[in-house]
Amino acid sequence: MIPEQKFPLLHRIISHWADEPERPPLLVNGLTESETGPIFEAIVKYFFQKAVAAGHPDVLILERDPKKTGIDVDRTREFIAQLALSHFEFTRKLGLIPEAHRLNPASQNALLKTLEEPLPNRYLILGTASKNLLLPTILSRATIVNLPQSAPAVDGELRDNYRQWVRSGPAQRLKKGELWSENRPEKIKQFFDFAIQDLRQRLAESLSRRDAKKARQLTGQLTRALSYSEQLHRTSGANPKLLLESFLLNLS
Repeated sequence: MIPEQKFPLLHRIISHWADEPERPPLLVNGLTESETGPIFEAIVKYFFQKAVAAGHPDVLILERDPKKTGIDVDRTREFIAQLALSHFEFTRKLGLIPEAHRLNPASQNALLKTLEEPLPNRYLILGTASKNLLLPTILSRATIVNLPQSAPAVDGELRDNYRQWVRSGPAQRLKKGELWSENRPEKIKQFFDFAIQDLRQRLAESLSRRDAKKARQLTGQLTRALSYSEQLHRTSGANPKLLLESFLLNLS
């Protein structure tokens, strides 16, 4: 079940949304990496009132190719075509895009008609770490559920000095990053957690000021931070030191 105490709004919306024959797509915004899998599994179970095995034809999941950083348009069009097919076992069909922020612009545009004109008994749920990484045309066609955000525990030195030292020159930035992190994986993970929170806040501020140039810049940095954080949390072979250095060198 979707934990009602932690996500009361999501629980309430899903409980009504699942019983409607035609509904605008849902966009679950603010998902952390650790929440994405469990929440989407709970949604599937609640939606069908039973556990559904992976690969069931009535539950379609659009995920990125592990060899690519984003979800390309061909993969997206195949997902759309499969969603349009008749249901197999149940009376309705569920399409899931757990990491919609991975959709490249062409893929997002390919989804627009499906979002705007949902087929009867076809349900679409998108998830994202930040809705600011999606096109406005996507956001305008979806019912957005904002999950409560909890700030990660942060080292006091990082919190106090982060914005100052990331704005230093590349050489200073690398030196300060190495000195603070001591090249320890747990501290580098903490750095990316904090950087993601900071970039989200600054992106929201730039959007409120209608500073399109700064928003594009921050969107690129946020996308990179999310990608590197995912690699650190999911891939044992990821090199934390190299990811931190790459991120710091590409800050501007």
